[in-house]
Amino acid sequence: SLTNCIYCPNIFDASKGEGDHIIPAALGEFRNDTHFRGICPECNNLIGKSEPQMLRCGVESFFRRLVVPSTSRSRGEKKNWTGAMGMPPPEFEAETNAGALRVKPLDNLGDFELYDQLIILDEKGVGHPLELNPQMSLKALRDKVNSLGIKSIKSARINCDEQFEDTYKNMLDQLWPNGKKEELPRFEIGILRVPIKTTFRFTDHYFRAIAKIAFHYYLVHSQRSKGNEECFAPIRNFIMNGGKEYGVIAMHTIEPPLKKEKSER
Repeated sequence: SLTNCIYCPNIFDASKGEGDHIIPAALGEFRNDTHFRGICPECNNLIGKSEPQMLRCGVESFFRRLVVPSTSRSRGEKKNWTGAMGMPPPEFEAETNAGALRVKPLDNLGDFELYDQLIILDEKGVGHPLELNPQMSLKALRDKVNSLGIKSIKSARINCDEQFEDTYKNMLDQLWPNGKKEELPRFEIGILRVPIKTTFRFTDHYFRAIAKIAFHYYLVHSQRSKGNEECFAPIRNFIMNGGKEYGVIAMHTIEPPLKKEKSER
């Protein structure tokens, strides 16, 4: 049957296609899944571009990691942590006796592992971790440091596996030949329980995806509204075009075991 799209002047055949999955398909396949059919395919594709940021950058990424929903594409396989729409995936820091250190989650969410990193403290004492790789060039490391835009570096320290210790020391000697070096206490290798801080960063695409779910769910279950009414113009505009870009950072703390602590110099 022909109908008008609530977002644009297009007239389309609502009986063709699936319409909008109110709950994104990436969250799983649900029995008696409800679709919203008041949107044309073109607008559906356009607003669907906001969903990856919600699914990869927000707290919903934890749901997907814990539940591992089975979809037509993933078949229940765990995905790598990736960002979307210019925003990174969730970032994790462990509060250790050597300060905050960046960690990466393992397959069993709740277990984390430290990775090799250079922590640079700016003039305010704020730490900026940079991931290290023994195969990286001196130029690549210098470019990473310069990308931070720190005017005055207060100090820097490395946290790494002992087998790569000399490699990183040589790189730092070349990077800061006149730097004063100091031996720091080493970690005892093992499993520790430490607080983990999780940081989420996203823009208005996250909220546009949330608004779309709520709006379409309401329209499917409402007997009074079609969605093209003038009173819904602001929410339709926000879903389609966005609004203020939010530099959102949300945090929570848990206490999972670290799989391995690494030596630090």
